[in-house]
Amino acid sequence: MARPTKQWRDDEVELKKLQDLARKSFRAAVRSLKNDAAQVVSEIEIIPDEPKITLRRRRTALIRRVEKSRAAVAHAEAYALPERRGSSLNLIRDVAGGYRKLRDAYSTLDAQVRNRFQGTRLTESRRPLAQVLPEDLLKFLPSKLVVEVDPDGTIKMITSRFDRQIKDWAQKIRRQKNLILKYNDIVKRVKKDLRSTNERVRLSALLTSILMETGIRPGSRTQQTFVRDPDTGKKVAVETFGAVSLGPKHVKFVRENFVELRFQGKQNSTNLATISDSAVLSVLKDYVDKALGSGSKYVFVMADGAQFTEGMLAGYLKRNFGELDPTDFRKLRATEMFLETLRSKEAQMYQEILEDADSQEDLLRDRVVSAISKALVEAQDAAASALSHGSGKNVTVGSYINPVVLLDFFSRGKAADTLRSAVLNKKPVLAFDPKTFLELASARNVASHLILGGEAASLQDLLDKLLTMMTD
Repeated sequence: MARPTKQWRDDEVELKKLQDLARKSFRAAVRSLKNDAAQVVSEIEIIPDEPKITLRRRRTALIRRVEKSRAAVAHAEAYALPERRGSSLNLIRDVAGGYRKLRDAYSTLDAQVRNRFQGTRLTESRRPLAQVLPEDLLKFLPSKLVVEVDPDGTIKMITSRFDRQIKDWAQKIRRQKNLILKYNDIVKRVKKDLRSTNERVRLSALLTSILMETGIRPGSRTQQTFVRDPDTGKKVAVETFGAVSLGPKHVKFVRENFVELRFQGKQNSTNLATISDSAVLSVLKDYVDKALGSGSKYVFVMADGAQFTEGMLAGYLKRNFGELDPTDFRKLRATEMFLETLRSKEAQMYQEILEDADSQEDLLRDRVVSAISKALVEAQDAAASALSHGSGKNVTVGSYINPVVLLDFFSRGKAADTLRSAVLNKKPVLAFDPKTFLELASARNVASHLILGGEAASLQDLLDKLLTMMTD
């Protein structure tokens, strides 16, 4: 289980105190409506032939009194989000009217208080982001992401609010930096271990290679997910798989040095990945052939008949590479695909920015934000597709794409040349200026014209022109 961060523990202590106060306030509001509830009951009889209609009338009459109760309204304003105050008043009505027991209402009340507490604290914590980034760009960052900045905008810390350690972005970013720094060493060690005479080591290296190349989910064992049958409407169990639990039916040797993996993954999404590393495919084929020959449901089975597990893989990574988890390769894959796609969309983005370059400043800002948003949507789609998340883009953004890449892009006006340069940036800056994007778009347009437009321009001519554009 994920360990709590200090911030998480502090928040939980404060929340518990607030929930205790909310319960006292709630009970007081219910007591204040005791006479009103009794009067409504006496005024509106339950008609045996129309019990539902008359019961609805009682509730309607009582909620009108609740809405006029100072205690009830004060409670809702103090402990519920503005858009959920109606639900808070309804809960008071249901308990006061005897439609729901007080003890049963506490779980709903606690949830309302948690939502209010987290919503308020997140708004406060994310103020530095909200002050710099337009709302349309802010939505591309994880919803619980928080940054702390120096007066000059230099980012001191990137973290999450209301997340335990394993989900905290400070932890995720640190792990990805560690993975990038060690990546070449991991590759060398894994290639060596693919030839190991120790079967567990060899299988660990094989699975690590597959995760590194494909980014598929490790998958501890065959699991089930429930989906709704389109014909009957009933939920039915469907087997899902990950790398460790792949069967021979999931592996297709398409041609020399090219294998396709196709299987049902989490949430019943179809996962499709390919492998082309000849050293990996050689070892993989041996295990697929053995599985076919023995009739095994799984590919990765050892000589003693034991199935290789995700725990064995995690142990191999920890022993050899320190703080590294099998899912870290999946997060790296998502971030790489996002950055690669974003770079490929920059030319189109800059072109759209230049289409209305003479607009007033507020209109220019809208044009730049619109062009950036379009590029980011396509980059997110590509990352989600690479992870077989289907329509789950929120999962990709919230858990997999490193936000440092986005923050770097917003501050510089262009995507980083490499993932390494973006993630290992020692002094990221929280900044966004539409003029930066406009200047880069203009400079790119000039460069394209001089190089491809047929003019006999020297390199010095090009540099002089670009310098003029950037300093005007």
